[in-house]
Amino acid sequence: CLSGSMEVASAVAPYGDYMVASEESIPAIIGLPIEYITYLAENPDCTAEELGNEILALYEEEINDYATQYSSDQDIAMIFSTGTMSMIDLSAMEEIDALMGDLWERIYYSTYNTYEFSAVITQASKCENYGADGNAPGNLIDFRTFLSRLLPIFTDTTVDDELLALIDDNVVSVSGSSRTASCGMSIYFPSAIYP
Repeated sequence: CLSGSMEVASAVAPYGDYMVASEESIPAIIGLPIEYITYLAENPDCTAEELGNEILALYEEEINDYATQYSSDQDIAMIFSTGTMSMIDLSAMEEIDALMGDLWERIYYSTYNTYEFSAVITQASKCENYGADGNAPGNLIDFRTFLSRLLPIFTDTTVDDELLALIDDNVVSVSGSSRTASCGMSIYFPSAIYP
């Protein structure tokens, strides 16, 4: 739950090839679909990427099945329709980390320009957020969406473009019908409007 983030992927990158995780909390009734073990037993020579893709397919099937099953109760159906799961190619994390250092520096210097800093905060607040409690915003936002929203603000750098390309090439994700802007990897961004 909530571990499909750039920070977690960066931390585990030295220990694996791929990471399968969720940007959002996973409903306990689903967890990680156990059928992946059957797939692994039947396909012992599969690659980590193939196994990851199978987990994504199983998870997507389960959240859609449960959302349909509980469609008469919108509150319960919503829990399943907000599900996310992604597979991150960890070989890209070193490059992502280096570029993020440059981007964070650029964001830091935006604090000296009231208009620019306000624009960054505004765009971050418009991203899908994860791990929110009730109506309060969460502090994890969709990484790709955030980068896309920074493009018109930071026209003096290509770091955001380079990061977008890396995410597109190295993150595969599935999500429920209520998470259409989920791209598979979140990033920690403290909410400026948190109560």
